[in-house]
Amino acid sequence: KPYPAERLVSSIQRAMETRRLVIDNRNLRAAVQAAQSDWPLMGQTPVMERLRATLRQLAQADVDVLLEGETGVGKELAARALHSWSGRKQREFVTVDCAALPVGMIESELFGHELGAFNGAVRARTGRLLLADRGTLFLDGVETLPSEAQGKFLRVLEEREVTPLGGNTGRTIDVRFVAASQVDLADAVRQGRFRQDLFHRLDVVRLRIPPLRERRDDIPLLFSHFANQAAERFG
Repeated sequence: KPYPAERLVSSIQRAMETRRLVIDNRNLRAAVQAAQSDWPLMGQTPVMERLRATLRQLAQADVDVLLEGETGVGKELAARALHSWSGRKQREFVTVDCAALPVGMIESELFGHELGAFNGAVRARTGRLLLADRGTLFLDGVETLPSEAQGKFLRVLEEREVTPLGGNTGRTIDVRFVAASQVDLADAVRQGRFRQDLFHRLDVVRLRIPPLRERRDDIPLLFSHFANQAAERFG
């Protein structure tokens, strides 16, 4: 003392702003830590809380699930959550990128083949369906499956049995199917691009994964998580 009153007010305002930032940072860190158990489906918005709660319920119900959403919204992350929260978590989570399957090798990739089943089959191969036995098979981009492959896959869904190419004996499988599509499969059925019977088999439970623009309030939480990861990685 003496001091100008305006300097005191200015100092207090700066201190309050700094304190607010410290408290906000602490709250955000606490939110990130609390959300770690929900990673990779982090988010505090109501739409994400509902999605996580639904996925946890479905994980225990052990039913096939159809996930719909735009590219990049996290359909595979949701599928992995279904697997890791289920009783199948100790078994394999097998991913099939339907759009990336070579046209001539789709059946071999899915069903496997026996030695000599076709030219070039110099050894037997276990298909993805058998690899996923007692686990989860994630079909990403299921809308891109060719019509012939759709028919053969439909039989697998109905019978839960797989016969490798060149084989004579089918093997019963216990697989949970999680299919993902970036288009509305019901529209694809109406346009004749997807089998109606296969759609109904996959559409036991349908979930839409929301894009980030519909949950903008989760951006600070996600940013803080990735920033912390980067800080740990780069020191």
